[in-house]
Order: sequence, then C-alpha cells, then structure tokens
Amino acid sequence: MTANYLSVTLLTGYIARKFNADPYLKKVYVQGELSNFKRQASGHLYFTLKDDKSQIRTVMFAKAAQTIGFQPEDGMKVLISGRIDVYERGGNYQFYAQEMQPDGVGALFVRFEQLKKMLTDQGVFSEAHKQPLPAYPQRVGVITSPTGAAVRDIMTTLKRRSPQTDIILFPAAVQGDQAIVEVARQIKRADQFEPPLDVLIVGRGGGSIEDLWAFNEEQVVRAIYEAKVPIISAVGHETDTTLSDYVADYRAATPTAAAEIAVKQTVELLTTIQHQQQRLTDSLKNVLADKKQRLAHYQERLARQQPQRLIEQQYQQLDNYQQRLIAALKARVTAQRFSFERLSWQLQQTNPQARIQRGQEQLEQQTLNLVKAYRAQLEHKRLTLSHKINQIESLSPLQVMQRGFSLVETKTGTVLNKVTDVALNEAVRIRMRDGVLTATVTKKEMSAHGSSKNSKL
Repeated sequence: MTANYLSVTLLTGYIARKFNADPYLKKVYVQGELSNFKRQASGHLYFTLKDDKSQIRTVMFAKAAQTIGFQPEDGMKVLISGRIDVYERGGNYQFYAQEMQPDGVGALFVRFEQLKKMLTDQGVFSEAHKQPLPAYPQRVGVITSPTGAAVRDIMTTLKRRSPQTDIILFPAAVQGDQAIVEVARQIKRADQFEPPLDVLIVGRGGGSIEDLWAFNEEQVVRAIYEAKVPIISAVGHETDTTLSDYVADYRAATPTAAAEIAVKQTVELLTTIQHQQQRLTDSLKNVLADKKQRLAHYQERLARQQPQRLIEQQYQQLDNYQQRLIAALKARVTAQRFSFERLSWQLQQTNPQARIQRGQEQLEQQTLNLVKAYRAQLEHKRLTLSHKINQIESLSPLQVMQRGFSLVETKTGTVLNKVTDVALNEAVRIRMRDGVLTATVTKKEMSAHGSSKNSKL
C-alpha cells in the first residue's frame, strides 16, 4: 500500500522541477509593496511583496542587493524583476529578486520640479512676500491631523513653553487626495478666524514623497501664499522639503521645532517672571524657615513628653522602607528576567546553523545554474560544428566530381580553369571521381567568346 505514497522530499522535488521547467517563471516582472523588510548581516534581503489581495515571500541575495540605489523600507511601492522557484528545504515557493527600483517616485519628482519652477517664476516663493513672526503670540493655530505624533508634539511643546497662549486646532487630513482640499480649506478658515490668530502652524510628521505630496499641490501652496496670518511650515523632517516649505513665512525642520519657533520669544518673558518669582519664593522661604524652626522647637519639647508617638512613627517609617525594598527587588528581578530573555533571543538569532543552511541553498542553486549553462553551451557547439561540416561538404570539389565533372591540374597541383594557363606539350593531370589521369596537351582550342586562333602540334 505504501508504494503509492510519495515522500515529502520527492513531492517537493517534483514541484521544484515543474517550476524550473516553466519558461514564464524564469523572468518575472512584479509590482507591489514591501512588508516585513529585513537586511541580514550577510547583505541578503528578506521581505514580503504584497498588494491588496495577495503576498509572496521574496529574497534578494547580497550581490543583487548591492545594485540598489535607494534604501528599501516597509510600505514602499517597488518594481521588481526576478524568477519564481521553490525553496525545497522549507517546502514553499518564493520570488528571487534580481533588480528593484521605486515605483512612481520619478514621475512625482518631475512633477515637483515643474511646479516649483512655475511658482518661482511667478514670485510665489519671493522673500519679499514673507512676514515676520510675532514676538508674544496670544493665539496660535495648528492645522494637522487630529491623531498622530505631530499634533501631540506641537501641543505638548506649546503648552510647555507658553502655557498662557491659546491653541486652536484646525483638524485636516494630511495624506491623500482628500488632504489637498481639507488643508487648503482650513488655511483659509484659520486666516479668517475671530479673534484673529497671531501665527499659524501647518504640518505633519515625516513620510515618503507620496505621503507628503498634498503639501506640494498648487492649491495648498496658493492658500499659504494668500493668507494674511504668518505661517510656519512643519511638513516632514529635516531632509523632507515640500513646496509648502518654500512659500511659508518660516520653515521648521519638525513639528516640535515649529512649536518652539512660534513661542520662542515667550520663553524669555517667562524666564524674567521666573527670576522674580524665585526672589519672592526665597523671601517666603526665609520666613517659613524661621517659622519651621520655632515649630520644630515646640515639636521637640512635645516629643520628649510623648516618646510612644516617636516610636510609632519609626515603626511606620520602617514599614515604608520595607515596602520600597520589596518593590525595588521585584523590579530588579523583572529587569533581570527581561534581560535574560532578550539575550536568549539574540543567541537564537545568531545561530550559525541558519547561515549554513542559506549558504548550502545558494551553493546548490549556483551548481544547478552552472550545469544548465554547460549543457546549453555544449549543445550550441555541437550544432555549430554540424553546420560547418555541411557547409564544407557542399563546397567540396569531390561533390562536383560525383556528378561526372573532372578537375585538370598542372604537375605542381595548380588547378587550370583557362586554356591560356597551359602550354602545348605540357603534361597535365586529370583528377576524376575514381582516380587520376596523366596527359599531354597536343592541341588548344579557344571557345567562341575567347580567341579564334587554334594552336596545333
């Protein structure tokens, strides 16, 4: 009964051969999104290529990865070419990438540069149009997504540096086609807000060029240009620059930096107030210190009269120390356990067996490719040789002799093809299909298109 059953190895090998035999899987071009991207110390890249409905495991070995001119990241859309094959040890098929490039970045960059040139020529980015920021803003507007790190960073920084400043949030989408309309509309709304704003922050966190593209649209850039309120652009991070950054009155590297710029003068005012407050506090401390000293004197006298209360306080303090010690020990044990688990995980990740398996896989694949290339080259040489032999045989004079023709040569072996090439009484050899005749020229006759003169001996 078991003779009809295949082993897992045989079944997987059969499937692998099917993949290798399919010519359409040897060079495949795929468009998708990167996910679970990992770069190993060996330089190999492992990731998942996916779209809305499917995904495929992908590997790109170090040699091919060295040709990439950008840094792949999760969520990045790419164009990849390579082959589909079976990883027999794991029993799954995967995509072996040979080339990879970003999808769509080139077109967006061209669009960015063209719009930038047009707006520059129109004077939209002129420094003369920019407004100074107020020294002590009372109301600061913020246009960003109501969720995410950007709004938290801006709000936290503004409240910390200038707690007396009113903050008005104008929520808007900051990514996608919807963001273009919402951001432009909120800028116009904030510009007409009552009571008027002193400064307006427009921003979001970092991202790819696609994520930030709403802030490169002409509709948003025009809204910033036409606004009367001073605007600080805080789109992306230091390395991300959008057209909104160029047109704004001030550009901040990050959302946090925008909040610091908006209320930077307030800090100096608060510092002066804090100095005055410190002087008042010091005076009060001196008064309180005198009062505390007198109170301590009275407490000491009272303690002498009631020692039991002093003992009870010591008991309570001892209990507090004991609870703090237990909590510290528990925290230390938890930290040591976490450190141990982390080291164990790192040890597992550096297991050399996995690297050996990858090396064997690569060696097996390279061996297979070499055998295929050798066989293909040998077959090509065989066909070339056969073709050359046929050409030589078709040009051989022996083939002509088989049809009844003969070859006339001089004694030295020179082939004669004209009557004028031989003299009277000269010995010649006539090579025929089955042998050679020796003869002497006794008469020469020219053909009609040659000389009409005959020579006879």
